[in-house]
Amino acid sequence: MKRISVFVCALIAIGNLSVPAAAKAADVSLSGELRQWHAVTLTVDGPEASEQGTPNPFLDYRMEVAFMNADSGVSYIVPGYFAADGDAANTSATSGNKWRAHLCPDHAGEWTYKISFRKGPSVAISDDENEGTPVESVDGLQGTITIAATDKSGRDFRGKGRLNYVGKHHLQFAGTEEYFLKAGADAPENFLAYRDFDGDFKTDGKKDNLVKDWQPHVQDWMSGDPTWQGDKGKGIIGAINYLASQGLNAFSFLTLNIEGDDRNVFPYTAYDERSRMDCSRMDQWEIVLSHGDKMGMYLHFKTQEAENVNLLDNGETGPQRKLYYRELIARFSHHLAMNWNLGEEVGLGHKVSTEKKVAWAKYFWNHDPYQHHIVIHNGNRHYDMLGNASQLTGFSLQTNKPDFRNVHGQTLDYLRRSVQAGKPWVVACDEPGDAQHSLVTDEEDPTRNNARQNALWGNFMAGGAGVEWYFGYKHPHSDLTCQDYRVRENMWRQCRIALKFFANEKIPFQNMTNANDLLGTKNGYCFADAGKLYLVYLKQADTTTLDLNGVDREFEILWFNPRTGGDLQAGSVQTVNGGDKVNLGQPPMDSDQDWLAVLRPTHGAVAHNTTAMNASPQNKSNPNSTARSSANEALVLNALTDFQFVTEGDFVPGYKDKNRRAMAIDAAKFQDKFAAAEAQYQGQAGTFDLVLTALTETDGESSYRLLVAGKLVGEVQNPETAKDYAPNRTHFKQVDLHPGDTIRVEFNSASNGKIPEGDAFAFSRGRWRSVTIVQPGSSAGTPAKQPSSKTKNANAASSAKTPFNFTYDPSKAKRVSRQTDGIVVVEAEDFDAVDRQDHRKWYVTRSETTPGILPDPDPNHADGASNGAYLEILPDTRVTHSDPLVNGVSFSNTPGQCSVLYYPVEITEPGRYYVWVRMCCTGSEDNGLHVGIDGQWPESGARMQWTGKHGQWQWDSRQRTEKVHTGVLGKIWLDIDEPGRHTVMFSMREDGFEFDRFLLTQTPQFLKSKNSEMGPIASPMR
Repeated sequence: MKRISVFVCALIAIGNLSVPAAAKAADVSLSGELRQWHAVTLTVDGPEASEQGTPNPFLDYRMEVAFMNADSGVSYIVPGYFAADGDAANTSATSGNKWRAHLCPDHAGEWTYKISFRKGPSVAISDDENEGTPVESVDGLQGTITIAATDKSGRDFRGKGRLNYVGKHHLQFAGTEEYFLKAGADAPENFLAYRDFDGDFKTDGKKDNLVKDWQPHVQDWMSGDPTWQGDKGKGIIGAINYLASQGLNAFSFLTLNIEGDDRNVFPYTAYDERSRMDCSRMDQWEIVLSHGDKMGMYLHFKTQEAENVNLLDNGETGPQRKLYYRELIARFSHHLAMNWNLGEEVGLGHKVSTEKKVAWAKYFWNHDPYQHHIVIHNGNRHYDMLGNASQLTGFSLQTNKPDFRNVHGQTLDYLRRSVQAGKPWVVACDEPGDAQHSLVTDEEDPTRNNARQNALWGNFMAGGAGVEWYFGYKHPHSDLTCQDYRVRENMWRQCRIALKFFANEKIPFQNMTNANDLLGTKNGYCFADAGKLYLVYLKQADTTTLDLNGVDREFEILWFNPRTGGDLQAGSVQTVNGGDKVNLGQPPMDSDQDWLAVLRPTHGAVAHNTTAMNASPQNKSNPNSTARSSANEALVLNALTDFQFVTEGDFVPGYKDKNRRAMAIDAAKFQDKFAAAEAQYQGQAGTFDLVLTALTETDGESSYRLLVAGKLVGEVQNPETAKDYAPNRTHFKQVDLHPGDTIRVEFNSASNGKIPEGDAFAFSRGRWRSVTIVQPGSSAGTPAKQPSSKTKNANAASSAKTPFNFTYDPSKAKRVSRQTDGIVVVEAEDFDAVDRQDHRKWYVTRSETTPGILPDPDPNHADGASNGAYLEILPDTRVTHSDPLVNGVSFSNTPGQCSVLYYPVEITEPGRYYVWVRMCCTGSEDNGLHVGIDGQWPESGARMQWTGKHGQWQWDSRQRTEKVHTGVLGKIWLDIDEPGRHTVMFSMREDGFEFDRFLLTQTPQFLKSKNSEMGPIASPMR
């Protein structure tokens, strides 16, 4: 944490206002990272006070701070609060002289502040600026703060900005202007009933048995994460980490459940108290919620529940309610992504008038300086709050069917009513299902079909803002008893798949509306940006029609699997022409399951048909025949007739499965083995798309490699499936072909351990049918599409045409390593500059500091690193071969494309220098790097590769080749022709790479084998 202390030594008049000269200046300190969208905490030495003292520090003092950014004209009046000794979370202090306010600056540059501090009976809840009398030592203090631009990215909301209501059905980040969809946990509602928080709520006899320890999630706490009072807090911090690791982005919690179901969560010093706050417990809440910001978690504040809506002032906005709301706003409104929920099940069994609800919303809108999203939860329908009747900006929907079937319709109801009332609401379904059951555990419902189809996609396809999941009280790990989120991990995966779809496909959901009336079935949903994009979700996918009357253009149809995710796939119909009702055809497979059709306009404005000729080789009965194609033809190479088996090396024999019209491997004889087959291309030279058609199998997910002229074009793994022998087509784009080139398919047998066979499990047989050669972008039985999310399109990466722009200026370097004794040794963290970090960034990791960028599935390895520090490229989304590969994001076969580090070095002896790197790999998908020099990326520096023991530091210098994927020793070098200053550059090949140090030597075999030692001391720097 960056901490700056400012001593205000003089009081400066502002306008006509001046502070009496007799006033003694107080000490003002600013803490936090002084950056845009980060919490900047202003703490001032004010009157000595205590939680139980007189005057009451919560009611009888009023601190407010006026913050202003002159460049933008933005200003905020931020309420302050009593903070005891300023470190109450750790000291449990109940008294002190520290008073505090939080600014969340939305602009970089200079900000000014001025403090108003007044004293008087109940002055804190008065809106009269002249109420009470000034506290002279504090009132009128002013100063400046310089705010830098944000440096955060990834999940961290501090890289996105505040989430604002902008008059649409979805909230928008002010920084990046992205719109937000949420999926998260609505339960347990007593999330904050945690034993590591201060207070006697744990032993006051009020349902103490429901207090949580969050023990199952202690394992998810990571080095560098926050704690308090030693090691307290690990369970609840770990719970947030776990939710974030599953791709969720929201959780909710009650902040007041006195007289409610749990009775262990409240801000007060005691259960029966209503005007004095527990400073240390509130500070501990703040630690937890701040970690939520960092982890990209939307904070759903539920301010009361059905049983206690009239607890404060009999439901009126009187002194108790005003103080409660003011303390929440003062302590927590600086958080970026959040909403104020006026109450859970408001009106359910406890009557609340429209006037009361309107007053609650008005208080938050008028006093929250950042005017966060305000919602109410239905016990009643709350139609009386629509439009200009209240300050509500949205609705928190609860339904009552165990199969979630009314989520879609009720979401639509509130969306449409809000538009008709003139103020579009943001409508999230925060308790789908019923009270008794709702989202049961994975053990009770492993498929999640109803939850996925009716609730998750039902809300999204209505135009809703997302879903938070409630856990029914009749089941284990319920809304009050849950302490382990893992018991519902199957559903978290479904949520992650849906959110990734909208993000990866860049769906402009904020501009789309529900259009179910265009569908020829009632067994699905349609969500559309009319004439531009149509999403059609079919619960049990079958052929249906879509009404495109009045739309004069052609659309491409691709299908998304909402159960397994992955890339879009081709169905039986590739394109349709607008102007009438069109048939969407069949999805790729599993027609009895749910599928999502995506209809986007093709490039041409005029509809057209693509003709594909299945041109034959010269002699289809001859397995040695060659393949011929003209520039305008599509050529299908049949596995049974056009390919011959390759039996050299480690490849096992294959066989021809005539019943399935496919090549295959006898898995009874050869398990976890690869076979291969080749054909020869004799068509015209050119650049084509190659389409591999494989067959899915329930026994396992076979892998396939496609090679042309001995070079790997790409790899793909079949998706999990419930249906055998369904075609799975993968498009490899922009492949150069020349007459005589060999086209090879390598395929394996694999088991997923799910289908018993004898004493073991069955294996898939790697079945595949064909390779089709088409013009780039042509359909030819399958649409032109991006490579599968499980595909390494190595050719596309290596053929990138964008030149590397070397803008780094070594003459201005601040860190230069000098060659000594013929070698150069540099610590990875001692880079001088870094760029091209749009998607992945290098982060320094130390034993005491873990970056906290997720996902990052491996532990901190600083204990074995030189100087206790190393670099890691994060986030790490591609951990295993089956994880999505995104070229230019999580993987780059093009040196210099992603995340480039610059190391200036002084070389005294020109020559060839072999590059050794000390790294730690935790798997086969995080062990690649590229090295270059002086703006050039020679082939001799590409594809550095490591193998060996996972999780251990080691030196090596190997280059991955087509024949040796584990790397060839002695193939990595840089040629340096002149003495003087040169710039060594490293760029990412695979995310998750852990980089400790590197060494330049003119000795090819500097280390004859992998070595885990630290190596020579680092070269001197200047």
